[in-house]
Amino acid sequence: MYIPAYTEVKEHTRLIAFMKSYNFALLISNFKEFPDITPLPFVVTEDHQKLKLITHPAIVNPHWKNLDENKNVLVLFQGPHCYISPDFYENKVNVPTWDYKMVAAYEKPKIFQEREKHLNLVHSMLR
Repeated sequence: MYIPAYTEVKEHTRLIAFMKSYNFALLISNFKEFPDITPLPFVVTEDHQKLKLITHPAIVNPHWKNLDENKNVLVLFQGPHCYISPDFYENKVNVPTWDYKMVAAYEKPKIFQEREKHLNLVHSMLR
């Protein structure tokens, strides 16, 4: 993803706050010829300063079965976006653009199937 240097945010706390605010994100992974993409709600936490993104796809969704714990997935958190007309700029030579906020997180997935962990996750998602 192209990120102009003047718009890039590197502050850990701001990135986490964004992910928590816009926690309905896209889980994207490679499978065979085409990527698997599933929109899911995520619980965003930190454990010993390690970021955890936890979600629960439906058991009938084949996406989770295709995940490889040795390959990175992408979780794409998308926030507000809008069209910016050149009329908004002081310098009228500018071109139109689309302004948006987005955080991309890459990590290897860890799949758990313990009933208690699932129940705790579902309860935390409903709070």
